[in-house]
Amino acid sequence: MYYFDAILMDIMMPVMDGYEATHEIRNSEKEDAKSIPIIAMTANAFDDDMKKSKTAGMGAHLSKPLAIYHASIVIQNSIPAILDKCKS
Repeated sequence: MYYFDAILMDIMMPVMDGYEATHEIRNSEKEDAKSIPIIAMTANAFDDDMKKSKTAGMGAHLSKPLAIYHASIVIQNSIPAILDKCKS
């Protein structure tokens, strides 16, 4: 069994987009389905796109191209357990 700290979800994917994939994850029977951080990754940076990501169940939104410093802050803020591990 695999465990992950977060999911970086591309919005524009073939077959199933990131919104639908997030919906499927959030509604699955997996133990961490409701709590795992899902971070949108997309070229769309408008407020409506960010709201759509939140509505779909994503906790954060990163626009491409990524600014690495900003992306690292968003990821760290999305994963409090990692910060707790680093402090101990």
